[in-house]
Amino acid sequence: MEISACGRYCDKCRAYTITCFGCYHTRKKKLMNYEDNMCPIYKCVMDKYEDRICSRCPELPCSHFYECIDPKLTDEENRQDIQKRTDALKNYCKEEPAE
Repeated sequence: MEISACGRYCDKCRAYTITCFGCYHTRKKKLMNYEDNMCPIYKCVMDKYEDRICSRCPELPCSHFYECIDPKLTDEENRQDIQKRTDALKNYCKEEPAE
């Protein structure tokens, strides 16, 4: 599975299918203008950059990453999670050819 806009791999994410249905499912909704319950990270990257992930955004990690934290984690665990996802996105950007 490819990396998502937030830097997670959906198949390894606890939120997947519970509170998040994945960027690729949401992309179809975006194209059909169903923006209810759209992930703020994905909505931002689509609106600002018309891209599918945040890897090239100069604001990475932006405030949306801090709004979409896991309430079951401590502040430190969430900070580490955001750093891990940011690193994954930056590494993905190095591997992905520019469009």
